[in-house]
Amino acid sequence: MYQTGGFWADDGSEREHCYKIAPRSIAQDVRQMRLHAFDLVYEALGKLGYRFRDAGHNHEKVVISLNKPINPKHLRRLESTFSIETDNGDELAFI
Repeated sequence: MYQTGGFWADDGSEREHCYKIAPRSIAQDVRQMRLHAFDLVYEALGKLGYRFRDAGHNHEKVVISLNKPINPKHLRRLESTFSIETDNGDELAFI
């Protein structure tokens, strides 16, 4: 388990600060995305102090809801490793 990160809200809370994220290093590998994408995102954002409301992933992306928006400074730091787009979180219930 990571020292930071973790789930911060119960199932009934609102999904806010949602993002679609794909680790660039494995984005083209369906198997690697299914096996490792969430862990890579969880570790990177957890180390930066973000906590997850909800998350899901498939072979294309990780969809997450965070306790706060990703800081622009952190976005710049992460952009070489991850493709990050804001999202409405609708897919969280279906992934």
